[in-house]
Amino acid sequence: MGQISGVSTADLNNVDGFFTTQGGGSTATPTPQTASIEPTQYSDGTLTIANSSSYSLSVSIYCDIKSGSTLVVPNSSMSYDASIGKLAWVDGGTEGTRTFFLSASEFGTGTVYTPSPTISGSYTRGDNARKYWRYSLHGTGDHTYTRDLRYYTEPSQAGTSYPPDMTSATAPSPYEAEASYQHSATYAGWKAFDSNAGTGWWNLGGHTNQYNDYLTLYVGTTPISIQSAAVNINPSFDGGSDLTISITGANNEAFTQDVLILVSSQSKTTSTAELSITI
Repeated sequence: MGQISGVSTADLNNVDGFFTTQGGGSTATPTPQTASIEPTQYSDGTLTIANSSSYSLSVSIYCDIKSGSTLVVPNSSMSYDASIGKLAWVDGGTEGTRTFFLSASEFGTGTVYTPSPTISGSYTRGDNARKYWRYSLHGTGDHTYTRDLRYYTEPSQAGTSYPPDMTSATAPSPYEAEASYQHSATYAGWKAFDSNAGTGWWNLGGHTNQYNDYLTLYVGTTPISIQSAAVNINPSFDGGSDLTISITGANNEAFTQDVLILVSSQSKTTSTAELSITI
């Protein structure tokens, strides 16, 4: 990852300004800290506090993200995974420059609660428009019967939905659907896009990628910006208890150009602004 732009080295080495206990709540030496962020983020943004494992006590992280003077992602919408030191958020706004403001505090019994100085850095909120969108299945349990898969131009399954009801793998034009594997033509990949609850894509079969299959939708030569998705999974063939779903976009069929992760390993038992799942 690239280092945070616009932040001095001194600030990067003292992101938290935390103090650890040295008896009776007295002051102590700050924990050296660095942070990093990719220069381009998309609707699902992440920032890593690099050596968060050095924290000796409980930690409170505070971060706001603004576009100019407008708050676009409040701290209340952030999630923090302390095990890997990663902040994550959903930015439903349009592309453009973003600035984050990050501070943190370490605290515990007998420790003085000391907020760190706030640091800031900038990045580009990239455009989510892609020509190819891929729905992928991950797990070890069983095959999955996917119905009524749709992509949306707004978070929380709002805005314009794509594709229109498909009547074949290549119709209506310019949409094309291709599955890495399908049980038979009766359960072809494009049937996940036909809005018929009685039909869908089924990856049942004795092939090696049964638990890592995917369904790719080509939307045409003009990329489409997608910010959320919804899917209905047949409850009798739901992929087993450990099924997770990811959604990615790219500008080439091999998914090697401009790859965007919209949803990464979303459990079927939960739903988010990026992915709503019905069993």
